[in-house]
Amino acid sequence: MIVLRLVAVACLTGIAAMAADAPTFNKDVLPILQKNCQECHRAGEVAPMSLLTYAEVRPWAKSIKAAVISRKMPPWFADPGFHFANDKSLPEADIATLAAWADQRFGGVSVKNVTVWQQGDAENAMNYWANGLDQKLVSLGAGKPAAAASAAN
Repeated sequence: MIVLRLVAVACLTGIAAMAADAPTFNKDVLPILQKNCQECHRAGEVAPMSLLTYAEVRPWAKSIKAAVISRKMPPWFADPGFHFANDKSLPEADIATLAAWADQRFGGVSVKNVTVWQQGDAENAMNYWANGLDQKLVSLGAGKPAAAASAAN
């Protein structure tokens, strides 16, 4: 049992180290979408799909990457040599963040900020889900702590 716990801790530590600089949906991607995309990409607006939640955005990740790298989105047809107050074009840093998130194997889930709950603390877990955080409960056994992390796409 102790060996199993050590293996689980080692795995979580390794995943956390790999994901230390990886962009996450809620922390890195969502603010970019809110600032630059959601004006059109929401129900009832001109864009063909809504980009308000992780569940709505994740299936479009590769397409979003292609559209922002090619500067097809957000649409901005003015001469880039001039400054406009309402310029909707994305800075290079935002393009790099969206592209890096789209390329992630785990879909941008933050593993570096692991939250620990006691087994049976389902209310906290459900609150995390209801608030759109891209985490899920991973059980480590009855009566043992459980960690919020996810490899869900």
